[in-house]
Amino acid sequence: VNKATPIVTAAPLYAAGVGQLATFVVTVAPPFTGTPSGTVQLLEGTIVLATTSIDAAGRGRLETSALTEGTHQLHVTYEGDAQYNAAGSAGFSFTVLSSTSAQRRRAAGH
Repeated sequence: VNKATPIVTAAPLYAAGVGQLATFVVTVAPPFTGTPSGTVQLLEGTIVLATTSIDAAGRGRLETSALTEGTHQLHVTYEGDAQYNAAGSAGFSFTVLSSTSAQRRRAAGH
């Protein structure tokens, strides 16, 4: 049985400071019709920072407070299911701000 490979995308929901929850919205989109199911993971290198199930629309929300101050290179992986191959997002940068900077950005609506 040939499986399709979905497109996996991820984006931060908002800025985060040290010790604050960083939230990422993930979409697992099929190349044609159908709905992928299963789980996605947020990783920094090979370290798993968060895992969640995707919903019926192929979306999930990954949250972690494990990131330290500074810029991190992250990516998301999808485990695959009976109809879809495992796949991963493109890598992306996410910067954890000092707590003071994050509070200012949230107050400004970022």
